[in-house]
Parts: sequence; C-alpha cells; structure tokens
Amino acid sequence: MKHSALKVTLCALVLGVIFDALVYKTNEMGLNILLMQIAVLAVFFGLMYHAKLTITKQTIIAGAFAFLFAGTFVIWTSTIGLTLSMLGLLGANTFLVLFAWGHHGIFYHPLSIAVDTLRYGMQTLLTRFGIISDIRIPKTGEHGSAIARGAIITIPILIIFFLLFLSSDLMLQNKTQAVQVWLESIFGPFNLIAHVIIIGFFTLVFLLILASMFWKRLDITLPKIANSHSIIESAVILIGSNALFLFFLIFQGFYLFGGQNAFEAFPDISYSQYAVAGFNQLAVVAILVLLLILTLRHFHGVKINSKLVAVAEIALLAQTTALLISAWVRLSMYVAEYAYTPARLFGFWFFIVSAILIITLGVHIIRSITQNKYITQALLILGCSILIFTAISPDALTVRLNIARGQRTGELDAFPLFNDLSAEAYPLMDMVLSGESYQRMIGIMDTEITDYCVFLVKPSEMDQYALVPNPGIDERLTKDIYIRYDKEFFYQEWMSTDDNFTFQSRRVDWRTWNLARTLVPAGIETGNVDPIANVPYPIDDIVNSCDWYLGKVK
Repeated sequence: MKHSALKVTLCALVLGVIFDALVYKTNEMGLNILLMQIAVLAVFFGLMYHAKLTITKQTIIAGAFAFLFAGTFVIWTSTIGLTLSMLGLLGANTFLVLFAWGHHGIFYHPLSIAVDTLRYGMQTLLTRFGIISDIRIPKTGEHGSAIARGAIITIPILIIFFLLFLSSDLMLQNKTQAVQVWLESIFGPFNLIAHVIIIGFFTLVFLLILASMFWKRLDITLPKIANSHSIIESAVILIGSNALFLFFLIFQGFYLFGGQNAFEAFPDISYSQYAVAGFNQLAVVAILVLLLILTLRHFHGVKINSKLVAVAEIALLAQTTALLISAWVRLSMYVAEYAYTPARLFGFWFFIVSAILIITLGVHIIRSITQNKYITQALLILGCSILIFTAISPDALTVRLNIARGQRTGELDAFPLFNDLSAEAYPLMDMVLSGESYQRMIGIMDTEITDYCVFLVKPSEMDQYALVPNPGIDERLTKDIYIRYDKEFFYQEWMSTDDNFTFQSRRVDWRTWNLARTLVPAGIETGNVDPIANVPYPIDDIVNSCDWYLGKVK
C-alpha cells in the first residue's frame, strides 16, 4: 500500500474517534454497539480490499457472526441473553482479528485458541510500535499545498465569524442550542481531557492491530500435530474415569433418576438444592469431560490402532449424557413446582448445547475425523446456539411459558413472572397484569395480606378513593380495580435508574436506542392519584406506604 503507515494510522484514528463518540458516557448498550461493529468491519474489509489481500471464507464468517452478535443489542434486552451475546461478540472479533492477521484457522485443542491469541497479540504489542516512526506525509504539488495552507487559515476565521453571528442573533442561538450543549460537553476542560485519553488509547490499540494486518504482517505458522505415543496413558485415564462414572451412576441411580420419589425420600433437602446444586456440578462435569477427551485425542492422535481407547471415550461420553439427562429431569421438577425463569431456561439451553457437542464429538471419534474440524464445528454450533437463545427472548418466553403453565394448573406464580425481567417481556407482562384472569385471581385472594400490598388503580375512580391497603374489607371496591404490589414494582423496572425514571422514548441519547425498550410506553402512571393534588403518588411513596402497612398488620 502506498503511504501505508499514514493510511493505517488515519484509519486507526477514525476508529478511535468513533469509539469515543459512540461509547463514552453511555450507561447502556444498544445501537452504539452495532454502529461500532459496522465501523470496524468497514475499516478491516476496506483496507483488505484496498491492499488486495485475500479475504478468506473464515474471515467473512467471523465478521458475519460479529455483526449478528452486535445486532442483538439493538433488538433484545435479556440480561442472560446479552451476556452470552457479549461473550460471542468478543470471541467473534478475536477470530476476525486472527484471520485478518493471516491465521490459518486450524486449532487442534480449545486452549490453542487462547494460546494463539495471546502469542500473536503480545507479538503485535511488542513489535508494531515502529509504524509510528514510519509515518510519512505525502508530498503534494504547489497547488495542493496552497489549498492546505488556505484551509488551515480559513478554519479559525470562520469560527470567529460564526461566534460573532451567534452572539448577535437570539433566533440562531435557539436553533443551535443543542449544538452548543454538545460542544460544551466535549470541549469542557475535564471532558476534553477524557476524550483525548479515550481517543488516544483506542487509536493506539487499533493502530497496532491494523499494523499487523497491513504494515508488517505477522508470520503465522501451521501447528504441529502431536505424535501418537500416548495410547497406554490415555487408556488408563479413560478406564479409570469410566469406572468412577459407572460407580457414581449405580450408587446414586435412585437419587439421580428417581424423580419425585427420590426427592421425597430426602426430607432434609429443598427443590432448589435437589435441582440447582445438581446443575452446577454436572455442568462442570460435562465441560471437563469434553476438555479431557479433546486433550487425550490431541496427544494420542485421531487415527489410532487401539479400539479400546475409542470405546472408552464413547463410553465416557455416554455416561456424561446420562448425567445430563438426570440434571434435565431434576430441573424439570423444579420448574414444575416453581415455574419458569430466564435462569432456568438457560439451564435447559445449556443441557441441549452440551448434548449436541457430546454427540458431535462421538461421531468424530467413530469416524476418526481430524480434531480441528470438530473445534471448528463446535465453535459454529456454540455461536449459533447463543444467537438462537438471545433471539427467542428468554425473558418474554418465561412469561409465555408461565401463562401456559397457569392455564394448565390453575396457578399463576407472580414471582418468576415479574421479578428481574427486562423490557422485552413488557407487552406480555402488561397483558397478564391487565387481564381479567389475573384480576379474578386477585379478587379471590385471602384478605389477610402479609406478602403483598394492593392498590387502587382504576383511572375513573382514582379521584374518589385514597390508598386502600386491603380490598377485602371494603365492599365498595370491586375486584377488577386492584393490582398487587408486583405491578408497582413491575412498572418501576422499566424506568432508567440514571435518567430520573424516564422511559426509552424520553431518552435523548440515541446511541442506546433499543427496539424492545421502545415498546415500553412513555409516561405510564403507576399507583394512585392524590385526591387533593390530583397527581400520581411517586413510586417511592407508594412503596413506603405499603411497607408501613405491612409493618402494621404484622
């Protein structure tokens, strides 16, 4: 590339400025994540095309996954889903950088991904600072130099004239007030220093990455395949592991697969201990078994003469699958008793993904397929699984499944419906809270309320009554004008904690725009109306009143 050091530096500076403009002083993630990812992809692929470098298929796939993961922050709001998406976004960009550096994309072990990233990242950090000294300003003719000098002189003159016009015209001041506030937020003494630091740091990061792509490319060699000399050691490890797993399955068979009868046989444990504790341990077991077999196959080779090792590996995977089935059954019991939550949906998702990875590895062992192909397939499976889990809107799906469960059992548990769910669940939750079936359930509640406080919310009657703690003792009020304490808490959850309880549609920061948050209507009035001031009670006053009442009845 002609003037490559200068062009690479300017591109890095552009990315640093864009990062500062989109991310600095934002309390949430939304449209800014997608726009930043688009800018990175545009610079990477644009420079690769300009430098006439080969854009490999794996580079395109990594870029596509990075784009999709970034797009989830614009559509959904599930905490668990976006956490997984953030991990996927970081992973996809790591592969994007590796492949753009010229990495071959061959990984014989999961840890080799981390090793290669650290190895070439440190090499870039230590050896690519020289690009700064290689920056050269291109020579221009007399005509071009004259234009550049004129532009440098013109800019301060225009700024002076603009400020004079601005101070003399009130109409212009009103029209440009937003611009003035924006400029003050950037060029204030403290903000300016922060912007300079952020832009400088990320410009340097992008500069070093781009320097390894377009200035002096890294020398990345193919990995060596381990020699097949660990057959006996692998056999011993696998036989011992199989024996332990089999003993555990036999000894704990009733506890693992006994279901409700097994739970009732142990009166000292709760549903949570029976299901959740098992999930945590067995999830770790599944991950460790996959890593163990991949490690052994890395050292003893794929095409081995010992059928004993292959059979032992398949047997260990089969027993791990049996443990996953046990964990699935226990988690299903827990859900049947206490309904769904996003965390419990994540548990089911984890079991499904683990089972797919285990079955895929079993097929590779039987067919003696090269291990790097399994690593590639596993990464694709994991990436697609994360996107699917986020796209099913686990928060909204939780409400939908609990509604179906309530219709089937006649019970609607409020806690998993309304606690710690994000904006993507708002339409369904609002429908449940406003629906006749929920109001009928409220109307037949026990009049001795100790866990919830009930409020009057019917708009047409708000000016007639004050706060009514207990509807069961007031015959004038009908059951269809009450909601539980849940609803007050529910509406409060959609408000921003940093914007003085304002909703998405009232926020002025376009960078955090998110589709799910726009579905939450602005100005939802919660609680009762003060009959004297004719204004809604503040959320805090309502909650405090409820807490005061509960203290009295106890």
